[in-house]
Amino acid sequence: VLRSVGANEIINVEMDAGRRLAERAVSPDVLDKIPITLEISIAEIWTPETFIGKTLTDLQIPAKLGLTVSAIKRISVSVDEEGNPTQSEQVVFPEGDTRREDGDIMLVVGRDEDIDKLRNL
Repeated sequence: VLRSVGANEIINVEMDAGRRLAERAVSPDVLDKIPITLEISIAEIWTPETFIGKTLTDLQIPAKLGLTVSAIKRISVSVDEEGNPTQSEQVVFPEGDTRREDGDIMLVVGRDEDIDKLRNL
């Protein structure tokens, strides 16, 4: 019916939400995952503890895992003059010498199986 009235794409919200919820339950380190093709995705992943303090050059993520780290989201929490917590986000487009910090969220692009390898480190 929707195609007959001109819809190009039909999104089943319940299926999409169910899939995302199941992925979060199985992979809590993967905050979000957007498929590009059947085998390639973009994923937001908490930086593994073993990566903290290391650079991209040290980690050799593209060579070892076949993934590209496109961006790093850094969230900092502070307290304002009135004692209320405030949060700010900074997006870093990493160079080889960018060090991973505790709480970093990496935006990676690659094959789903390689994203799973990173998740299991």
